[in-house]
Amino acid sequence: MRITRTGATLFTLAALSITLAQCSSSGGSGTVTPRPSGSASASPSPSPSPARPTSIFVGNFGGSTIPAFPATGTGNLTPTTSITGGSTVLTPYLIYDDSTGRIWSPNFSIPSVTAYAAGATGNATPVVNLAGANAGFTHPAGVYVNAAGTAFVADPGNASIRIFASGATGNVAPTTIISGATTTLVQPAGIWLDGSANIDVTDFTTAAIDTFAPGASGNVAPTRTITGANTLLSSPLGLALDAAGNMYVGNVGAPNVLVFAAGSSGNATPSRVIAGANTMISFPAGVAVDASGYIYVADANAAAVLVFAPGATGNVAPVQVISGSNTGFNGLRGIAIR
Repeated sequence: MRITRTGATLFTLAALSITLAQCSSSGGSGTVTPRPSGSASASPSPSPSPARPTSIFVGNFGGSTIPAFPATGTGNLTPTTSITGGSTVLTPYLIYDDSTGRIWSPNFSIPSVTAYAAGATGNATPVVNLAGANAGFTHPAGVYVNAAGTAFVADPGNASIRIFASGATGNVAPTTIISGATTTLVQPAGIWLDGSANIDVTDFTTAAIDTFAPGASGNVAPTRTITGANTLLSSPLGLALDAAGNMYVGNVGAPNVLVFAAGSSGNATPSRVIAGANTMISFPAGVAVDASGYIYVADANAAAVLVFAPGATGNVAPVQVISGSNTGFNGLRGIAIR
């Protein structure tokens, strides 16, 4: 079934769901040496690198599961935990891990948005289940939850961003909807908030990243948009920001992973492009970045989680690859770290 909207071609379950073939293209430690006697002062010790996350969570869309793996793991790993089973209500897309440890899943095919308690595994019943006519979902693809518990949902099926109050669950209406011709939204997918609460969202169809002001509502224009030939954007899907506001984009149409400097706008050139045969990137649907700068990519066609070193750019090999039959990967979409 194709969902249509005047003047736009929207997501279809055939093109962006189970069938992926159509989308294919081809820190160390240091020591401080004491100064010789008589020196005014000793050199300060270098700041320690931030600790790596402990877990990687994957939106395993084709398997209707959210498996977890050690964040520093590599190879043909068996999940350490997996949310799976009839009670879970899952067709996970671009998943998100909130500040309380809950895993949020926009369920593209159901449609709903669910959240699972910290530590949930097996046939876990969601602690949040936003669904029903009042919620207004068609094909929710991305979700971001701020520290206050407000959920921001990007729905490419109805060209909207739907915002739900903290604690909302069930068949409830959003408190705010961003939608309409002035927004330029056609297929919003990946969504994130920066440190100033600006709402950043990828648009799969318009090949753009739109930014909306904090508190934006209704048929409002974005405050800035990254778009144009220099951006290299082509069917962007997953989105994540680091603490400095740099944007990391799973750019599935190219395919590559793009990094844009904080505040980029217009026909901006990426500060980094990760692409080429050595990268193994072929459908980089989901992307995450940790405090040390490691980049985590859920690649649907490679059926793998690819991890790149801080500062990685160009045709570089990942420093970790999680793949193989033990993983149970099938149609990867989102990725989250904790």
